[in-house]
Amino acid sequence: MPRRSTTTTSTWGGYRPGAGRKRTTAEPLISYELRLTRPQIAFLNHYGRGNLSAGARRAIDEAIARQQQAVTKSAEIASPAPSSPQATAQTDRQP
Repeated sequence: MPRRSTTTTSTWGGYRPGAGRKRTTAEPLISYELRLTRPQIAFLNHYGRGNLSAGARRAIDEAIARQQQAVTKSAEIASPAPSSPQATAQTDRQP
């Protein structure tokens, strides 16, 4: 190890652009504590292929997608698509 002078500051360590682990997701991840049962932990580990956090994110993302599909389907049922102009014209001509 090289000898350091006490009169100068060290340039070792500290912030370096581009250093450190790269993100695995587009959005930043937030640390949060959960209390889970052993079967839940086992399921998430299996679902995330050995990574509990990845399994939890995958399960949540799929649940969000299912919920969005259900909302979209219910909106389509509540407001049916307008009929073609030809069909509208035909119904207007009938007495």
